[in-house]
Amino acid sequence: MPQKTAKLTPMMERYQEVKRETPGSLLLFRMGDFYELFN
Repeated sequence: MPQKTAKLTPMMERYQEVKRETPGSLLLFRMGDFYELFN
């Protein structure tokens, strides 16, 4: 039975793109009035 892959949100797609361009960096994304930190 094939596994289903989850579709990424546009924000997470952008995160993946920037992370590939800047490995080892911490990324802060604005989410409404707040920022989310991803590593």
